[in-house]
Amino acid sequence: MGKNNGNKRRAIVPVNDRLRPVLECARMAATSDWVIEHGSMPVGSIMTGFRAAARRAGLSGIPPHVLRHTAVTWMVQENVPMQMIARFAGVSVAMIEKRYGHHSPDYLRQAANALAG
Repeated sequence: MGKNNGNKRRAIVPVNDRLRPVLECARMAATSDWVIEHGSMPVGSIMTGFRAAARRAGLSGIPPHVLRHTAVTWMVQENVPMQMIARFAGVSVAMIEKRYGHHSPDYLRQAANALAG
């Protein structure tokens, strides 16, 4: 088990079919025991690489956590069940509904249909 990061919940999720071959290729090219490495050593923090990538993309002040928000938003927009999204993100269903529910294509549809008479 990895180190404890306070009370943060860490979800264990499957790797999607598009990412798996990329990781397998990286594993074969690795020069150490780690798939994600730099100079044959494990990456201690993603911040340096993330900042460099953001800078190359012309973005500033964008933390890696934005990727998490984007992923959850896309799942909601694709009508992935809230329970599944919550498990994937390691948070409660209530938090997903509160923070991201308005991104659902069906948000407030039942309320609007109630007015159809």
